[in-house]
Amino acid sequence: MKRISAKSLYFIELFLAVILSLFCFFGQMNEDNGLILSGFLQFIPSVIYLIILVLLILEWIIEKKSPLRKGLYLVSTFVVAFFMYNEGKLLSLYNVTLWLFSIPFVVIVIVTIIRNSSIKDSSNNEGKKTLPIGYFSIEQVKIRNLSLIIFVFLILGTVILTSYLDSLVLSIVLSILIAIFSIGMLFYVLVIKNPLNEAINSINNHLSYHDLKNKIDDLRKNNIHPESENYLNIIMANYSVVEDKNKSFEYFKTCKEPTIKSYVKIYKIIQINYYINSNNFDEAKKLISKLRRNKKNEKLIQSLEREIIISSSNEIIENVESFYPLENKILFTSVSNCFCLMKYYYTRGNKEKALVYAHKLLDYHSDFTYYISFAIQVVDELENGVTYHKMNLNDEPYVLIKDGSKTIEMRLNDEKRSKIKVGDKIEFTNNVSKEKLIVKVTNLYHYKSFQELYLNHDKISIGYKENEEAKPEDMEVYYNKENIEKYGVLAIEISVD
Repeated sequence: MKRISAKSLYFIELFLAVILSLFCFFGQMNEDNGLILSGFLQFIPSVIYLIILVLLILEWIIEKKSPLRKGLYLVSTFVVAFFMYNEGKLLSLYNVTLWLFSIPFVVIVIVTIIRNSSIKDSSNNEGKKTLPIGYFSIEQVKIRNLSLIIFVFLILGTVILTSYLDSLVLSIVLSILIAIFSIGMLFYVLVIKNPLNEAINSINNHLSYHDLKNKIDDLRKNNIHPESENYLNIIMANYSVVEDKNKSFEYFKTCKEPTIKSYVKIYKIIQINYYINSNNFDEAKKLISKLRRNKKNEKLIQSLEREIIISSSNEIIENVESFYPLENKILFTSVSNCFCLMKYYYTRGNKEKALVYAHKLLDYHSDFTYYISFAIQVVDELENGVTYHKMNLNDEPYVLIKDGSKTIEMRLNDEKRSKIKVGDKIEFTNNVSKEKLIVKVTNLYHYKSFQELYLNHDKISIGYKENEEAKPEDMEVYYNKENIEKYGVLAIEISVD
């Protein structure tokens, strides 16, 4: 439908609204002209239609074409119709006016629904069309369009049917059935057939982060609206913490505060968790204080404040286990609570309980890399006597260790490295990607210099390629000669855990 023809329909709506309002407001309410309303009810139609008239004028000015709002206008005309009974039947004069007034609405609703199955991407200079905000597949949009069209025709059918029946009860029953149908279709489209909910279910109830990520990556291919894309990043920022905190940070940095009200609160929670996980507790507290303006957020605020206590101090929380129950409808919540309790007891030196929750966490059989590695570390340290050491690596040696070709890590044998023992574990962090890798120390070799170390180990094992020349002087980039002579050097033989 062209823009000019749409405006013509708006003009018809305005004209008929004025005529209908005049009929209702100035008409004589008596049996001669067939308009019978008692008491104050006689003014209800005119008041409602005057409101509609104002809305239509505003609509004409701002040129909004929302099918949902037009549907509400249409429903309001039918509600008025039920007030105007004459011996159980709709009045002929009113009926004619009603249909003349409603048909343009029906046409516009259906046409607008079809045309608005996609909307302009405001961030795209090429005018590329996307799915509507909150929709993640074409199938979702098609079902929504079909349900709205069916809804409109059901209302029309109900009005026609009740105009030939004398039962007000039947009309009410039909209206209730339409309401149930509408709510059912809305639930079906927004919940059951929402592919995002299906993706979230894969982690909430099946504990598979990688399934979630793969499904969300697939949703990104559906030409979704930028606001929906932003919401996906918020979801990933929330859940990717179970895989790697740094990945969660990266996702959050791509997020913007949503314009959709229902998304804003989720964003605020993720933002606070971001600051907690990055140890910026002061900023987290500032954001929490803003949530206090709404009393409904009290439980949420208490939960976030406990998170800060657990992460920032060794303060004891009374009855802490009551705040983190392991029996929940959502399995992901149970795992997250178990992790919180393990971390709480571990940081406060309660070895027995930390081990209990570490073993429980491992029993869930999730693919949550960060949670699992933390639990294994707790078990190793507290149960097996293994010490963990942390080291940073540049990207190239990190990749070589990860693929198994580099089996010797060369370090200065200073105070920190002299504490390493065979059987200990090292957590390497990639300086570029921030990815983490845990390896096991299988042997230790002490040398006075890197020249001696290079003579005793082949160049592939210490991180060189076949076509590269292995020179001890390369290590002087990292360590000066004075410290090498003072401490000596250490070759740490490792295997990927």
